[in-house]
Amino acid sequence: MLQAQGKHAQAGQGFLRALELWKLDSSNQGNYAWTLDRLGELFIDRGKFKEALSRLSLARAIWLRVLGKGHPDLSVNLEIQARAWRGLGNWPQAERFLRRALELKECSLGPAHRVCRRLLGSLAEILKCAGKADEAAGLFRQIEQNRQSHSDLSRQPSSQRLCSQYGLSEVPAWSFQAKSSELGLKGSFKQLKPLCLAALRASEQALGPSHPDVSYLLEDLAALYTENGRPEPSANLLRHCLQIRRAALGPFHPDVGISLRALVKLYCQRRRWDLAQTACQDLHQLLEANFAEDHPERTALLKQQAQIYQSAGADDRAQECLKLAAERETSQALQFT
Repeated sequence: MLQAQGKHAQAGQGFLRALELWKLDSSNQGNYAWTLDRLGELFIDRGKFKEALSRLSLARAIWLRVLGKGHPDLSVNLEIQARAWRGLGNWPQAERFLRRALELKECSLGPAHRVCRRLLGSLAEILKCAGKADEAAGLFRQIEQNRQSHSDLSRQPSSQRLCSQYGLSEVPAWSFQAKSSELGLKGSFKQLKPLCLAALRASEQALGPSHPDVSYLLEDLAALYTENGRPEPSANLLRHCLQIRRAALGPFHPDVGISLRALVKLYCQRRRWDLAQTACQDLHQLLEANFAEDHPERTALLKQQAQIYQSAGADDRAQECLKLAAERETSQALQFT
């Protein structure tokens, strides 16, 4: 809880105290390893990747003794280690650990499981960063093939309401949940739009138009429209996505924050400072409900609000935000040092 709220100093102290307690109890080595994993995550959040790896390596050695090298739960530690290596820019190591985590999960859950698709996506992103664009594109195609084999997607047009509402055309259905960047193509709007719409139809038909999973497809389609210079349909889709998430997940769910951030960015691109300010205020309330005052996300939002106020000509408000952001950054720097 403290870690999620950005209270890293208190969280770190709690984990260290827990380590002392579990270390004395040889019958609970699993709890000791679990605490080391959490401490490793905390160091990663603070950008202390080498410190994270020292804890995570020790945790892995314990997990191997407790669980065995083929246990699927070992993948949690491996995935966290991959994050640390990625933070250090060591792509070969990040790839190695993530591939092993994926292998364990595929053996226990099957390659089409959503957890495996998520790990594949993370691996593809690492490969892209490592300059292996072709291999990354192949993994993204594999993600889609796994998803297609996992679902019996209907070809019946069931999203006419949404297509009419947002001025989109009907097209043959085909499974799609990859973002446009995954194909590595620019100017591929005509290729990608039919796939987005097909997935939207299938998802609506299977889950209902108000299911939160539908919102992810709306978000993908909105991103596609934004990237191709069509902000108005994108804004409509993002607002509908936000509406679904608020109704299904509650006003303070992290996914609601994702929608609000996307709207803020789009409104800024369109120079709609009034709408951007309103969305920022909503996002501020969400972060206030979930995070401590000096959490980095709240500080980043203050800086963004300052830019918006400055662009709108409200220099005094902009300076207030920047001053408050600087105070919080100073407070953050004093923590967990």
